[in-house]
Amino acid sequence: MTIAKNIWQESKGLFYIDQFKDSQSLSEQLSNDLNGKQVSFDFIDLYDIETSQTIMDGALIGYHTYDDILKQCKKFYKL
Repeated sequence: MTIAKNIWQESKGLFYIDQFKDSQSLSEQLSNDLNGKQVSFDFIDLYDIETSQTIMDGALIGYHTYDDILKQCKKFYKL
């Protein structure tokens, strides 16, 4: 587990400014945890790169934790 992932997991809510920690991006870490499914953020919303479908509106408004976002991604991808 990376230092960045530890920081994201310990956060009580992720914001737009939390997209990058050290040299790692939040979307890259999520993709790693999702077995290579490619995700990205459009400001505060999370979407699937392949289909451009929104996975989670307002993912980075400070309300959702890393685990919340990962859980929603797994539900979206049926993992």
